[in-house]
Amino acid sequence: MAHGSDLDAEWKRIQKKTFERWVNIHLSKRGLQLFDLADDFSDGLLLCALVELVSHKSLGRLNKHPRLLPQKLENCTLALNRMKADGVKLVNIGSEDIAKTNLKLVLGLVWTLILHYQI
Repeated sequence: MAHGSDLDAEWKRIQKKTFERWVNIHLSKRGLQLFDLADDFSDGLLLCALVELVSHKSLGRLNKHPRLLPQKLENCTLALNRMKADGVKLVNIGSEDIAKTNLKLVLGLVWTLILHYQI
C-alpha cells in the first residue's frame, strides 16, 4: 500500500503531465512548446504567451530576453495582472512563486486558468 507522500507525489506527476498537455495545445498555436511546467514558466515568457492566447488579449511589452530575476518577475506580473483584470481570483500566488519554480502553486495557477478561460 502506498504512503500518503507517495500518493501526493504520484498525483502531482499526473497533474503536471496533464496540465503540460493542456498548455502545449494552446502554445502550439504560436509554434511554442513547454517541456517542464514550473521551469519553463519561470521567466514569464511562456506564461504570458499562454495568458494572451486564452484571454485573447495582448499583454503589451514583455522582457523578451529576461536574464535577471527582476525582468522575470516583471513578465510574470504582466500575466498575473491580465488574469486579475479578467476577474480571475488568484489566491496565494505571486510572480516570485512562478519565477522560483514552485510547482504546487504553478499547478494551482494553471488549474485556475483552465477553470476561468476554458470551462
